[in-house]
Amino acid sequence: MKAGDTKYKILWGIGSLGCFGLSYWLCRFAFFEMHGMKQWPNMLAMVGLIIIVIASIIGKRRLSVATVAGYIGGFVIAMIFNTDGIELGGGRTNNAWIIWGCVLILSVIVGLFLEKESLVVSFVTIFIVLCGLTVSLFIQIFKQFTVVIILVPIIMILVLVSILGYVKKSE
Repeated sequence: MKAGDTKYKILWGIGSLGCFGLSYWLCRFAFFEMHGMKQWPNMLAMVGLIIIVIASIIGKRRLSVATVAGYIGGFVIAMIFNTDGIELGGGRTNNAWIIWGCVLILSVIVGLFLEKESLVVSFVTIFIVLCGLTVSLFIQIFKQFTVVIILVPIIMILVLVSILGYVKKSE
């Protein structure tokens, strides 16, 4: 690997993280009154951050762009198409978090397909689906979102280590 390639990857990663940080700040703090969610923007930001770091390390620019676009685009689409409801116990419900998360996941999958790496696409797509199923399972079992906040980052870190090991072994 040339020194110029490494410098380019680092600059691209820093730029992507800067754009993502700005998107996070806007969605989490500037537009908080629109959605009122505290944990969900943080959770999506953590997932997006991990994806952008991995994409920057392995040089997948389109994936970084798709992740940033999916985070801010998912927020915009969620705020346009969300619906409010009342559950049987009388509490308020809103589906903005589902829309936001689905748009982010779909944009990451689109970014992977744009990279044209079939092995990486299949692995990460399966990983995203398994993480979603795991999150759903734990939310249904424990009825607590905080358990998921601890579990999902641990799973993501383990997968990150395995991806980096695979990438290093294939080089």
